[in-house]
Amino acid sequence: MIVLGEISFALYMVHWLVILYGPMQMAKADGWSGHSAVSEALLDASLTVVITLLLAWLLYQLVERPAVRRWSRPATRGRSPAADVGAGPAAELHGER
Repeated sequence: MIVLGEISFALYMVHWLVILYGPMQMAKADGWSGHSAVSEALLDASLTVVITLLLAWLLYQLVERPAVRRWSRPATRGRSPAADVGAGPAAELHGER
């Protein structure tokens, strides 16, 4: 589930292209009705899911992660944000800081 969450944006970006131009070939005029058997349709749908997940993972690994590493702010060193929870002016008045 974590991996699916990480690749969700890439999945959003590629799913429709794979549905239209992949094994199901929904861009063709006959689309879904062009399948001759239920087993063939299920195979094409399964291949579409596998191809979509693979392309989304590749897009995440090769584009999204390097872009985030390149343009995101560097991690701050020292105190973690969790250490500052409750450390406001009221905490200073009570000598908790």
